[in-house]
Amino acid sequence: MVQLLNVSMEGGAIRPQRSFLPPGGIDLWFMILPLNIPIAELMRCLSPIEVRRAGTFAGRDLQCSYCAAHAALRLILASYADIAPAAITFVQGPFGKPGVALPELRFNMSHSGGAVLVGVAHRPLGVDVEDVRRTASLEAVADLFLERGERAAIAQQPVARRQAELLRRWTGKEACAKALGLGLQFDLRCLAPWRGGYACDGHGSFVVCSLRPASGFIAAIAVRGSEPEELALTTLRQARLHHDHGLGLAADPPVPLASSIFALDGRG
Repeated sequence: MVQLLNVSMEGGAIRPQRSFLPPGGIDLWFMILPLNIPIAELMRCLSPIEVRRAGTFAGRDLQCSYCAAHAALRLILASYADIAPAAITFVQGPFGKPGVALPELRFNMSHSGGAVLVGVAHRPLGVDVEDVRRTASLEAVADLFLERGERAAIAQQPVARRQAELLRRWTGKEACAKALGLGLQFDLRCLAPWRGGYACDGHGSFVVCSLRPASGFIAAIAVRGSEPEELALTTLRQARLHHDHGLGLAADPPVPLASSIFALDGRG
């Protein structure tokens, strides 16, 4: 069974809760943007490509959100390798999935409604977070991401539970697709329920863990093969950059989290 750790942080440099990331573990970082960091300071962490990308967004709020998310990502990844955030080098897979040029370190990032979720592990993974309040009813588009058996299972659910179950399956499949790294053209209906997650012909199987990182948000983490031994979740509330590119942090107090291996019968 997966062990979920609520991580409480005081202040100081951003560091994982443990001195190392266990081979079978996943570290999750959740934040609500903005993080009260001036955009000029954020850009100090970013590459010229990221700075140009930020400039393409219409409106300062979108620019700040992009810069905050990518600066936080750099600071998080740099903490594992003990290097400067600006020294992080990103690479792209054949279908555009971003990776990092650090040995044996994998990451994935998702954002929705001002929230950002970053997953870090030693193996390929995918994460997805959705703002429940901004998500329209998925029942009308269920045919686009559920296979026939899943649609039949959803139809048997009480009406009041269908939207929640659709959200769990949607985020789970999105996380699997991101773990695969096959891009937007991947058909989510190819993912069939299998032993606490999903399987896809020619691509193996994935275990999916579903959780609620904060009120109003649902998230999923997908990894290939066996389930993670441990999930450690840190919620970032405030942050500031120092002249040496360190990051001071405050974290929300640990909150009760519903976390389980993806329950395809809707009972999880």
